[in-house]
Amino acid sequence: MFANLMRSELSRLRYRRRAWGSLILMMLVGLVLPSFWVGSIREPTPREQLLTEVDFARMLAVGECQGCTLADVQGWWSFGRAVRDGIGGSTIFLALIAFMVVVAYVVSDFSSGAMATQLTFTPRRSAVLVARTLACGVLGALLMLAGVIATTTVTITGFLALNGLESIGTAPGLLDVVSGAVVYGAFLGIIAALVAFIIPSAPLAMATTTGVLIVNAFVDWSGIDHLPSWAFHLLPIHAGQAMLLGNVVVTDPYVGEVTTVISRGQSIVYHLFVVIALFAVAAVLFQRRDVKG
Repeated sequence: MFANLMRSELSRLRYRRRAWGSLILMMLVGLVLPSFWVGSIREPTPREQLLTEVDFARMLAVGECQGCTLADVQGWWSFGRAVRDGIGGSTIFLALIAFMVVVAYVVSDFSSGAMATQLTFTPRRSAVLVARTLACGVLGALLMLAGVIATTTVTITGFLALNGLESIGTAPGLLDVVSGAVVYGAFLGIIAALVAFIIPSAPLAMATTTGVLIVNAFVDWSGIDHLPSWAFHLLPIHAGQAMLLGNVVVTDPYVGEVTTVISRGQSIVYHLFVVIALFAVAAVLFQRRDVKG
């Protein structure tokens, strides 16, 4: 029975226009994102290189920017930096859009009465919850894959156009970012579906998510002095960045000292605990909720 239900959920993804529309939306966003850093990937001219070297020598002489390198002063992005800071850094924005899309996808079935109709033919609510959640995990992974591939394609094309065919060489970390985005998308899809089952209202669910992100930002910038290092492992943005980039180094924004390092393995464990906690709450609430058509 569950296998048939799972096939039904995956078929729904395949034939629903809103799912295809969401994929197109993610691709369009992915195509636009590189415009924010495309100006940084142009190699400097010989004159710019000379001026930068002179300025860097002056900074070293007067003690400015201690610990800086010529690349830091120059501001030009190598392809490796474009992968990590450009593609990897912007993927967290794609993740937020994917999360909102999945929430809207699930909530729409509550508001349209489709969920009530499904429960008429499949009264086992726990099976419906699990199948829909897993299908949304697939949707989240596909959304992130579409977005990051579009962003990567535009970045590579721009880099080649500005710097020539020999400018890229190897692509360190690119496959890591793409695979991390797919895994993160799967987790986000599952979490978004569970949030929608707990709060079957798109505005309320999105407002709650926004509130969590605001608290994350506030704690990140104001809690450095009085929070233990393990507390930063519980912040969702840091956990997401670690999933996407392989690891994230949390530093004190005022003095630049390293506070803690979050690895991808720790991020996966964090997201698993979040999924388990949300599933426990969603299962209880969905079982008791009166779903009307």
